[in-house]
Amino acid sequence: MADSQAVVSTDLQPIASAVAAPVGDSRRLTALDATRGFALLGILMVNIQSFAEPFGRFVMPTPEATDPVTQSLFYFVKIFCEGRFYPLFSMLFGVGLILQMGSIESSGGRFRAIYLRRLLVLLLIGALHALLLWYGDILFIYAICGVVLMLCSRLRGRTLLTIGIAVLLGVSILGGTLFGWMSHASQHQQAAQVEAVPHDPPAPPDKPGRPDDLDHRAQTSPFCRLMNAYRDQQIRGGPETPLWIEMETRAYRDGPWIESFLFRTSTWALYLLFCLLGFGWTVLAAFFIGAGLAKLNLFSPERRALRKRLILLGLVVGLPGAAVGALAPGLAGGSLPLMILAGICTMAVGPLVSLLYLCTITRIVESGAARGLVRALSAVGRMALTNYLTHTLVCTFIFYHWGLAQFAQWSRSERVLLVLGIFAAQCILSPLWLSVFRFGPFEWFWRTLTYGRLQPMRREATPTSP
Repeated sequence: MADSQAVVSTDLQPIASAVAAPVGDSRRLTALDATRGFALLGILMVNIQSFAEPFGRFVMPTPEATDPVTQSLFYFVKIFCEGRFYPLFSMLFGVGLILQMGSIESSGGRFRAIYLRRLLVLLLIGALHALLLWYGDILFIYAICGVVLMLCSRLRGRTLLTIGIAVLLGVSILGGTLFGWMSHASQHQQAAQVEAVPHDPPAPPDKPGRPDDLDHRAQTSPFCRLMNAYRDQQIRGGPETPLWIEMETRAYRDGPWIESFLFRTSTWALYLLFCLLGFGWTVLAAFFIGAGLAKLNLFSPERRALRKRLILLGLVVGLPGAAVGALAPGLAGGSLPLMILAGICTMAVGPLVSLLYLCTITRIVESGAARGLVRALSAVGRMALTNYLTHTLVCTFIFYHWGLAQFAQWSRSERVLLVLGIFAAQCILSPLWLSVFRFGPFEWFWRTLTYGRLQPMRREATPTSP
């Protein structure tokens, strides 16, 4: 969800023909690919909670248990991962747009026409991903924000950077205040609802003239139970209420598909509203920041001093601010001002930590250190769309009713081990795949629809004119 990031690959090599086409990887910026690959680990570390647990538990501002392992893992993710990696991917999206604009236009192609098709395909993939599999999709939001950045892509680097920072500060204050108020209300709501979730009542006797299965459906459907509870004013509140959590658990764990679909679309609607009120604007701000930094040549050797300053800023301001945002809800004692402070810190310092990660990985790549790890991360990053969607396929199979039906059954430590296992497998499989093929399977699909013709997959193949 919140860190389900965009998963675009950065094409750098100028296109060889006058007809615009995707480019090879000979001039790919390894640092960007490695950062994108590393970000996928952080993305999954956050998203695993919404794959495996009800949405109401995902948005809780404090740990679900008091044991040291759960507490440590909860705050580790809050400080180092949550709200840090979706801005990072968003910045990389902005960088990629500027680089692709130069690549397409240098070959005589029409950048906006090609890139608009690219975004429309991404919008379609995102909508299908959200409606059919998982509500936390980020691709849909990226496609919308990408159109805005595309229309502003001719602006100077400093102008893009200024707009991005201004939007980020504004949404951090407004959105952070709203987030703090919602967290405050959620804590009070959780404390007030101490009674047990009511069990399903027995089905009423058959009524003349009404099919028995409709009566049974009205009594046993988790979504109908939830809607009836709202109608009868048995609950007030949102996904954090016990009844909602119980019904959502039944829908994803037990099915059938229509029940999980109803909860998924409802949660996606809430998620889109959340994007409109704050999250989406942060994505847009990071797009502009990334595009501005690309135009200011952040990754050139001449900008090493700037990258060092950004690393220092992330260490001195970003991480301490992230710690304040993560720890304040547990220490607030019901104080609304502290909750609002936590919300503002969480949103404002996220991009600083993102830049810390980006510049640190860039320095590692420049130094030539950890070459094996860098190669593995780069391969994961070059297949970012495929690997991102694979997260959904694997996790929904494990936790949803159509697979192993383990929803709400795993502890936080078990979920973290699953994340590490999935990512380790991707670090092994991605280089093997790219040793034979030019793109990941979903990257191939995306490019084929974007350019309107089948793209060559195997490495020995070369692009041909239509």
